[in-house]
Amino acid sequence: MAMVAGVTISPMENGISSEIRQLFWDVDVDRIDLALNGDFVISRILEWTTPAALDWLEAHYTASRILEVNRSSRKVSERSRDFWNLWYGAAP
Repeated sequence: MAMVAGVTISPMENGISSEIRQLFWDVDVDRIDLALNGDFVISRILEWTTPAALDWLEAHYTASRILEVNRSSRKVSERSRDFWNLWYGAAP
């Protein structure tokens, strides 16, 4: 495994897993770069999460990176942002 820009990349899996591809209905998931498009991936999962997506997210991104995107992304609704702040025990 390698850590690149707050992303853990396994040599076996360098893309979006089959369990969560449905969250990315509007893009070609095979072209998503987990490091380059990390903010997009994180914000999409924070807004439309499933248990499998949350497990995948936490396996690939650090909590600090997830919280940073939660704080800064305009794609995460205020309601979701508040939930994730509670989930991770972060101050709003």
